[in-house]
Amino acid sequence: MSAEHSSDVFHHVRDNTASRFHNTRWGMAHSPAFGESFAITKFMVLEVVAAVLIFAIFRTLARKAASGEPIRGRFWNFWEAIALYLRDEVVRPRSAMARSS
Repeated sequence: MSAEHSSDVFHHVRDNTASRFHNTRWGMAHSPAFGESFAITKFMVLEVVAAVLIFAIFRTLARKAASGEPIRGRFWNFWEAIALYLRDEVVRPRSAMARSS
């Protein structure tokens, strides 16, 4: 282990505002709403990428299901199974519990 990482054992998972590709910060905004400084971090960027991917996948899946044809292909069947699990095991049981109380 190098001397620079000896004091911080979680250096590889801590968020950072500096990009590895540039030696500059990704973004700083000085606003009363965000406090003194607001920096876009790598985790924020990854969350946006994940949200765009999930939106694109489920939007396309919804269009395929709305057409009335069966969903075909392993990729689409995988995502349909995820959607059905969430609907049947997470959303509907919670709404049934809310009605009973």
